[in-house]
Amino acid sequence: MRKFTLLLATVFFAVAAFAQRPVSEIQLAPRDKNFKWIKAPKPLPVSDDAYVSDKSPSQSISLREAETIIGSTKYDLQTNRAMSERLVRNADGTLSAAWTTLCTGQSSGTYRGSGYNYYNGTSWLTADCNKIEPNSRTGFTNIGVTGSGKEFVLGHSSTVGGMLFTARDTKGSGDWTEYPGAIALNGDDTWAKTAVGGTDGNTIHAIWNASGVGTNVYCDQVGAVVYSRSTDGGATWPVVHSCVDLIGADYYLGFSADDYCITAQGNNVAILVADWTTDLILLKSTDNGDTWTKTIIWQFPIPFYDETTMVIDTDADGTADIIPVPSGDGRVVFDNSGMMHVVFSETFITDDVEADGVGYYPDADGGLWYWNESMGSNAPVLIAAAEDLNGDGELNYPAGPGDGTYYGSGTYGGGLTLKPSIGFDEANRIYVSYATYDELADTTAYGCGHRHTYVIASYDGGESWSLPYDVVPSIEEGGDGENQEAVFGFMARTVDDYVHLIYQRDPAPGTSLSNLTTEAGWNSAESDIVYVKVQLGELTGITDVKPDLFTVSQNTPNPFSVQTQFNIALTKASNVTLRITNILGQEVYSENINYSAGNHVYNFTKGGLSSGIYNFTVMAEGQQVTKKITVD
Repeated sequence: MRKFTLLLATVFFAVAAFAQRPVSEIQLAPRDKNFKWIKAPKPLPVSDDAYVSDKSPSQSISLREAETIIGSTKYDLQTNRAMSERLVRNADGTLSAAWTTLCTGQSSGTYRGSGYNYYNGTSWLTADCNKIEPNSRTGFTNIGVTGSGKEFVLGHSSTVGGMLFTARDTKGSGDWTEYPGAIALNGDDTWAKTAVGGTDGNTIHAIWNASGVGTNVYCDQVGAVVYSRSTDGGATWPVVHSCVDLIGADYYLGFSADDYCITAQGNNVAILVADWTTDLILLKSTDNGDTWTKTIIWQFPIPFYDETTMVIDTDADGTADIIPVPSGDGRVVFDNSGMMHVVFSETFITDDVEADGVGYYPDADGGLWYWNESMGSNAPVLIAAAEDLNGDGELNYPAGPGDGTYYGSGTYGGGLTLKPSIGFDEANRIYVSYATYDELADTTAYGCGHRHTYVIASYDGGESWSLPYDVVPSIEEGGDGENQEAVFGFMARTVDDYVHLIYQRDPAPGTSLSNLTTEAGWNSAESDIVYVKVQLGELTGITDVKPDLFTVSQNTPNPFSVQTQFNIALTKASNVTLRITNILGQEVYSENINYSAGNHVYNFTKGGLSSGIYNFTVMAEGQQVTKKITVD
């Protein structure tokens, strides 16, 4: 295995070669057609002491009370970016699950559809790879259950030429019926996301890309995200292709595949949307989708960025910048009190040639970021990243096959950490699942790293977070986690005594559609769809969430050109490490200071730092706070 130190101060940054991202109607929206992969130097991730512990997920006591294979699929790309609604925990304790499926030997052009299973409170139905749609091809499916008990799936369909609504009156039983005319048809409607709300639970909200694989223009945009609504459980759709002005042509050029999500609670509705070259936008409605307000959580530095005519050079120095951006996989969910919580991953992009498209760094790790409404205009905070699980100060990657070239840990439209989902229990405690690189699960058979699915929890409203728990059982626990990749995890929003989660698992990294396959047969077999029931209270309880030792203010001024300052308040005397890393996680400055208890003002001088965005991290006794700072 290759090893890459986390503490290198500098690295020679060379872009080796650009390989075109494959273009197909199942993977990319029109604006991605010139998308390019960038083979960057190995990442030095945001992986400091906060992500190194003597109680790594693989060493933790097993808390899986149940793990069941509930289905399988050869079509192993479940989303381009943000997760669709895939698992619903119903009020009676039953579970409804759905995913995109295809059986071995079948053509995806004809037989791709919605895989499905149901837990009746005692057991799951027999697992298989079959789709539930009787007549039509569909995919990138969502599942929901209305207040009247109707169970439905919604996905785009080339067979009907738009969105296909399929439903049955009773969850868990009865025949599925397709309603191809329920929603006004447009052959370029693709990649839907749904949510169930309304005061009676019978409102279905849906958003999707209205341009899809074609060039249709809605809302004066190619790639417009449009809103649709039914208030009678899908029987009629009086609102279809509605343009939400706050994300319309007055603000953005358009969006790409799956980089948005929607959630609802009663008459509250929220939409989160972000392309790599737009803001991270949060829309909220308190009247069941009639009117909207907008919050920008993360601002893209170049308004109306057009990758076909522009380059990313924010400081106008003639050199293309590498900038951090949300990966487009964000998730927003209302908690029990009606407050919105947002989680998203970060990646890094650049664009140095006009008309050549935006490129990104799939092997870099920007980590997982969190924000909620109570934080107001404060920046999101970093809550998870790829871990140094063996504690050697390095992330260990397998060498690539043959020539020793490294092949990334799958390609899922972002960095090493991505695709979060959120749940809440009765006490309003927060649970977040995500996938990230697992250095203990590297397999030389493929010459690629593997990802696993993890869960973390916060018991104090997002102020502090537990150690991550790997839901994939290791060989020691009776599983085969060291030789498996486990991705596309999705957690049911309602957590009872357990977190309920499904994910996709197979030995091969990446997907059959990602063109990572360097050996015949990669990803040709069906992947398992796995349900896991995990009791997290024991693992992620108070013993694992440390009380705040210190707080750190945002620096002022920010951005700064010469000097900036932070306020650091400690509850007891401590040896504090101050560390600054660039966007690739490379350490550019560090300092150790013995601070007494109380408030301290720390002044930092720019020195030789070049203009750009950096992470400023304060660490003491295993705890950390990270703030994003900008040098002019």
